Amino acid sequence: MAYKTEFDLGTIPKGDAKTVSVSIKNVGESPFMIFDTRASCGCTHIGYEKRHQSIIY
Repeated sequence: MAYKTEFDLGTIPKGDAKTVSVSIKNVGESPFMIFDTRASCGCTHIGYEKRHQSIIY
């Protein structure tokens, strides 16, 4: 569950960068996996750390 799923960064001048961090909490009983991310335009890059984390029950 992400507490916020959309971000309006306004107008960003060419060459500038904005960073947004998102906290996600797994409220289910199965491991949480991200399979896809999308931006609303082609000028936006979405990057996230792709790692497997051990789950201890």
